[in-house]
Amino acid sequence: MRIELNQMVTGADLARLLEENEGTFLCQQSGTTYIATAQRGHSITSLRQYGRKFVEVPSQISGPELWSVQKLSNQSISTEGLDYERSQREPVR
Repeated sequence: MRIELNQMVTGADLARLLEENEGTFLCQQSGTTYIATAQRGHSITSLRQYGRKFVEVPSQISGPELWSVQKLSNQSISTEGLDYERSQREPVR
């Protein structure tokens, strides 16, 4: 499935959602946020947790937790040096 820029999709398998896609994606599952990069033919090339986990009220629905994925960029953006905790503590200069 080809994901367009800013499009949101959901599914149980992150690798399958990103298959045949290329770029940078915001991914969420069970209250945890990740930044993923994907390259065509490689699926997930990078997956890094971003920010803090949000505590969710357990749902009554049993089964696999779904991933929510939104395409942020058509390019694979480096997440090297991405530190959410530090960015919240230190003022930008």
